[in-house]
Amino acid sequence: QQQQQQQLPRWFQSLSRKQSQKQSLDRQLASQCSLRSVGSRGLCLKRSSPAICGCSAEERAETAEITDSPSSKKTKLRQNTNKTVVMCKRHSLRALWRRFFLSFPRECTNLKQRQGQSPGSGSEDVLGALLCEDVALFQPCGGATGKAAAMEVFARYNEMECQAELVHCFVDEAADVTFSEFVLTPCKQPHKHIRICEVVQWDLRHYRDDSESDWMDVGGGGGGRNAYDKARVLQGKLPAVKKIMYFGKGMSLWPNDDLPAPFRVASPAASADAEKESPHFSADFSGMVSRYLEALMANDYDRIYGMLCANFRVNAFDGVRTRDTFVSWLKSLVTTQTFRREIQNVFVDHGSKAAFLYFHAKCDKSSAILVNVVQW
Repeated sequence: QQQQQQQLPRWFQSLSRKQSQKQSLDRQLASQCSLRSVGSRGLCLKRSSPAICGCSAEERAETAEITDSPSSKKTKLRQNTNKTVVMCKRHSLRALWRRFFLSFPRECTNLKQRQGQSPGSGSEDVLGALLCEDVALFQPCGGATGKAAAMEVFARYNEMECQAELVHCFVDEAADVTFSEFVLTPCKQPHKHIRICEVVQWDLRHYRDDSESDWMDVGGGGGGRNAYDKARVLQGKLPAVKKIMYFGKGMSLWPNDDLPAPFRVASPAASADAEKESPHFSADFSGMVSRYLEALMANDYDRIYGMLCANFRVNAFDGVRTRDTFVSWLKSLVTTQTFRREIQNVFVDHGSKAAFLYFHAKCDKSSAILVNVVQW
């Protein structure tokens, strides 16, 4: 066990922590507002919303086929005049992400493998097929550019026998981004847990339906531009992963100039237009996200307090904070006059009413990367 722990990167070791009674209580408290996976129907809220994707029951039934064997349940599939079955962008991103996530040699306790597939079987082939040749990978112990370099990094984890539990997975359709959080538990050290936040940017050009697809309006949001060939998506044999970032607890010191570059996205105007193509787009929700960011950047914490629900919880790496303790912690940051934060990226999942916020925080000569996943 000691030899295995030494082979792991330092940031993986720094994330490992023993499970205590307090942390167990913290997890129970956090579970009141966290997400879980329910069978093969996708990710669901524990509270009220029936499905995280917010799509119709028909589209959710299609999503269930991603990992399940063919069901006897009859489902009306979307077809064009050439009998090509297609998927909307949201489900295409979720299906490819699921294939990417399950390609690593580990058992996932709350996501099903495809029929006849064992954890990690053919994982290198599946993973290698999904990575673009110019893929960029960042993790707290360094970065890698190019498919060969990324595969070399991923190979270091093949000897780590572990179980994975998915916490949540969200989709920004306009930016072609998925952002998720999961927990790894080494099989030989079940008292330790590694909590990771993952952000993946995709290029779906190879999966787009290449027939003349003005024939339909996928999900009511923009016609053939958002139609993707379902057979290609489920096979996942074409490159699609452009950039991967992993974030986690740990001390990784890097010069400010070496901090990872933010994700490259379209201009604000183009992004706004792309957002409106999604059938899940909500102008009201966009306004909520904007107002939260404005208050955060202006250090208007009294205004933020008014936005938070009474049962608000922050499930942080160092425990769970309530509404009062979270706002108090924010106020403590501005007591240092040199503290400032810069927004690098904001990704929004309209279907799930969630946002991913990527900041660079600076205080004197020190800086840190901060990531938040906020759900309304």
